[in-house]
Amino acid sequence: MKKLILSFIAAFAAAASLHAHCGTCSTSEMNNDDHHADSQGGCYDGKLTSYFSIQTALASDDLAAAKNAASTLCEAIASSSCSIEGEDCCAETCGTADTIASAKDIGVARQAFKGFSDALIAKLDSHGCEDTAYKMFCPMAFDNQGAAWLQDSTDLRNPYFGATMLTCGKQTAAYGPDATSPEPTKSESH
Repeated sequence: MKKLILSFIAAFAAAASLHAHCGTCSTSEMNNDDHHADSQGGCYDGKLTSYFSIQTALASDDLAAAKNAASTLCEAIASSSCSIEGEDCCAETCGTADTIASAKDIGVARQAFKGFSDALIAKLDSHGCEDTAYKMFCPMAFDNQGAAWLQDSTDLRNPYFGATMLTCGKQTAAYGPDATSPEPTKSESH
C-alpha cells in the first residue's frame, strides 16, 4: 500500500510539473519547421501520436502497451530537435511519460495520463492543433472529480475506466481542420 501511495505521489508530481511547464511552451515550438520535418515526429507531433497510443492502450486495459507507447514517446523526444525554449516542455512530457512507462499498476499510469491530458488540452486550447483530435470528458473519473482526455476519433474509449465503463463520457470539443464538433443535444453515455 505504501508503494502504491508513493507511486501516486510521483505520478501526481510529474503531471503537475508537466502542466506547469508545458503551458509556457511557445507557439513557435509548435510551428517550428524542424518539428514537422523530423522523421520521428518531433516534440509536438510525436507527443500527439504517442499520446493517442497511450490513450488507446489504457482504454483497452493494456498496461504493457501503455508503457511501451510511453517509452516510445520518451525516445522520440530524446531524438527530436526541440527548440531551446521547448526543451523544458519536452523534458517534462518525457518525465510524465516515464512515470507511465515505469508504472507497476494501471491506476498509477492512468493518474499520470490525466496530468498529461490536462497539459496537452491546455496547449491545444491556447494554440490549436493541425491534426484532428477530440476532447472527451468523463464526469465519473477519479471518484467523480471528472477527467478529460483526447482521442483521434469520436468513437468514445475511456482510458480512465477501460472495459469497466469504456463508453462513459461525452465529446466536449474538437480540434483541427477536419474535426467534427460535438452535437449540443447529445447526452452523456454511461
